[in-house]
Amino acid sequence: MHTLANGLTSIAIPNSVTRLQSTFADCIGLKNVKIEDGVNELEVSCVPDGIDSKNVFYNCPLETVYLGRDIEYYRDNNSKSTRPFENCTTLETLVVGDSVTEINKELFAGCVKLQSVDIGNGVEKIMAHAFKDCSALETVNIGSSVNSIGDKAFNGCTSLITINSLNSTPPVIQETTFSEETYDIATLNVPIGCKTIYWLHPYWENFYNIVEKDFPSTGISETISENVDCGYRIGNYGLTFTKDGEYMRIYTIQGVLLYSGKSSIGKTIYLPSNTVYIIKTSKQTTKIIL
Repeated sequence: MHTLANGLTSIAIPNSVTRLQSTFADCIGLKNVKIEDGVNELEVSCVPDGIDSKNVFYNCPLETVYLGRDIEYYRDNNSKSTRPFENCTTLETLVVGDSVTEINKELFAGCVKLQSVDIGNGVEKIMAHAFKDCSALETVNIGSSVNSIGDKAFNGCTSLITINSLNSTPPVIQETTFSEETYDIATLNVPIGCKTIYWLHPYWENFYNIVEKDFPSTGISETISENVDCGYRIGNYGLTFTKDGEYMRIYTIQGVLLYSGKSSIGKTIYLPSNTVYIIKTSKQTTKIIL
């Protein structure tokens, strides 16, 4: 068993790390993983253990994951899968940062407790089966650069009721990208003025309920997860203003307005942790991760 198996609860993997091999297997207390933003792919593989192979997060009760760069995985000599998050039955929240360009095949398939997914605006492709059979998934935010979503990427996501697609040009999808019941019961939110083009696009037309929405996340200039000063600072209980007189609006990632008003130094806005928020000021729009 890993020497840190019992005590390690959270880990941040810096962008200088380019390869992991069964590194955190059997860390039975590890719940929160942050793979920091970067342009270099993170290669993951596994060390064979008898007839079985343990992937990088084997037996870790992960609950939240922040994915900040592309993941490349391989199969070992026994043709065992090394996908680091596949069939993670404890994962609940996933945030994919804007430095990621592709969500690889089956990367999060079978994560049966995954409830929300926020896919950043740098992602261009969501590969086949990427989120297949994530049966508890209720909300997915598809970034503005996604241009294709593979076969059965969200098939078997039987609880999916809200899909926010931020691209004004509908991504290319397949008829089975989503389950039939998703087409019937989910609300597809699209940018203002784009309902008709989605309705005319192959397979998006299958959605019974398409709604135009003014997404507050449009125009995000950066993603912040560290305690840096942007006119506010991220703390344990939310964010605290560090400037006076700045007009601020705070939204959930789904676009629900939580706060609107002028900032005052020292005032704290209390927000639940392990969640993504959009902060809009007169100068920029920022995504924060608590």
